[in-house]
Amino acid sequence: MTAPLTTEQKKAIYRRLVEILSSGNLSLLGEVLDLECYQEICVGVTPGWVGIEAAKQSFAGIASAISGLQMQINDLLVEGDVIAARLTAMGTNTGSLFGTPPSTKKIEFATADIVWLNNGKIVRRWLLPDLLSLMRQAGLVPFLNQSMGGEKTLPPAN
Repeated sequence: MTAPLTTEQKKAIYRRLVEILSSGNLSLLGEVLDLECYQEICVGVTPGWVGIEAAKQSFAGIASAISGLQMQINDLLVEGDVIAARLTAMGTNTGSLFGTPPSTKKIEFATADIVWLNNGKIVRRWLLPDLLSLMRQAGLVPFLNQSMGGEKTLPPAN
């Protein structure tokens, strides 16, 4: 029987996932994902829980629309076999995004990610990207005040 993974080892698995996704070399995903039973949902992007092939297609579609796509881990927490992360994704919109022509704008958006480990591999992933921010920056959705003829700012907080 192998010793349980330490918190740092679990964080290293997640960091490697982010490195692989940022590199765009999806053939390396088997290093960190259990390809036999992996499932993920990318809220607002995938049509519910999908397997590895649909997950790769979903990521490849986003990566082809946002060149130089890089992900930065801002926060990383581990509780048992669950890892939660807050990330920032950034790149340039040089391809079709959600069926619209490229804006050629720099894009930066936040995402929350929760993964579940089993035997040292990621078996499940729940991803929640800030699609509203992504679509606003790509010019697909107007900013709140822009639609009313004002500046691209939100009202001051109380």
